[in-house]
Amino acid sequence: VSIIGSMTRYGGLCSKGTEEYASDILAAEMDDSVSGIVLYLNTPGGQVDGTEMLGSVIANCKKPVVAYVAGMAASAGYWVASQCREIVMESETSSEVGSIGVRAMHVDASEHYAKEGFKYTIVRSEGSEDKALWNSLEPLSDAVLSEAKAELSVIKKAFISTVKKGRPGIDSGVFTGKMYFGKDAISLGMADRIGYMGDAIRRVDLLARASTRSA
Repeated sequence: VSIIGSMTRYGGLCSKGTEEYASDILAAEMDDSVSGIVLYLNTPGGQVDGTEMLGSVIANCKKPVVAYVAGMAASAGYWVASQCREIVMESETSSEVGSIGVRAMHVDASEHYAKEGFKYTIVRSEGSEDKALWNSLEPLSDAVLSEAKAELSVIKKAFISTVKKGRPGIDSGVFTGKMYFGKDAISLGMADRIGYMGDAIRRVDLLARASTRSA
């Protein structure tokens, strides 16, 4: 199952969304001819919406799922990779994982519009004073900014908690949003080994055989 490019819930620009990825994984989970799954990752991350669901699907798979990181598994990409049994990185020096954190972006274009001669009026109905306060026509108030940071903090706590469940040996110093290349990622407990796709497939096969023997 390949996750390439930015991650969104419903996909676009010729890429699938997290719902489709989850469906593919569940289909493989139910297919008796499939013994395990390799999750091929080269993604900078993406939307929060759908990421938790995909990570949960992977974590609950009875068949082994091994993540193979080609270029990067950042942010939402690492969220789902951390729920796999193992993480194989293609290179010590050019593959990277991390960006464990959450951000939102706001563009305040009000001064630009004013310089261009545009005047705008936002009309909110009575009792709708909190309606669409996050927009490009108004600067963010301190209250809105504070509320946004609080919401992001809740998501980050869930992110960190999920990663720790999937990677119990992970170093607690990696939760700053920094990216780590292969060699450092392994030493910090963020990944397990360096290898190619064939190595990831081999790990899935070994894990599947071990699971069959224990069953």
